[in-house]
Amino acid sequence: MSRIPGPRWLPAALVQLGILVAVLLPESSVPDGPDALSVVFHVAAYAALAFTLVLPGGLRRPAVVLGLVALSALATEGLQSLTATRTADPMDLLADVAGGAAGLLAARLSLARTGADAGRSPRR
Repeated sequence: MSRIPGPRWLPAALVQLGILVAVLLPESSVPDGPDALSVVFHVAAYAALAFTLVLPGGLRRPAVVLGLVALSALATEGLQSLTATRTADPMDLLADVAGGAAGLLAARLSLARTGADAGRSPRR
């Protein structure tokens, strides 16, 4: 994987912005579907967030990545509880953190496989 041009934080910021928009939409604008579809969204969105945090040149400490993912999940669930049309759900929080762990694992495996991590200090 080559380094993404532009600010290093831009991909993660764009993913976070997408998450905020999606979770703060009025419930009436969210398509009806099985509860499993909601879980898939949460896992995929937070996997993407963790993955972009670890991209080449990004964070390496798993605890930092998972901490940022958990903080984002807590913040978005908290914001949902402040809206008139959405509610916070602890199961969404669990799915968010599970997605973050999956994204972290995928990113680390990808970096190891491509050798993009070679020569980098694991401290960051």
